[in-house]
Amino acid sequence: MFLLYKPSTKSLAPFLINFKPKSCAFNARFKNKLKLQMHDLPLLPNKCKN
Repeated sequence: MFLLYKPSTKSLAPFLINFKPKSCAFNARFKNKLKLQMHDLPLLPNKCKN
C-alpha cells in the first residue's frame, strides 16, 4: 500500500511547493473559497501572518 501511495506523493509535491499565491489578499480570497466549498476540512495555516 505504501508503494502505491509513494508515486502519487512525489507527483503532488512539486505542485504544493510551486503553488505560491501572488499576495496575501489572493491567499485570503482563495482560503475563503475553500472554506465555503469544503468547510468540513480543517483550516490551512496562514503563512502571511508569520
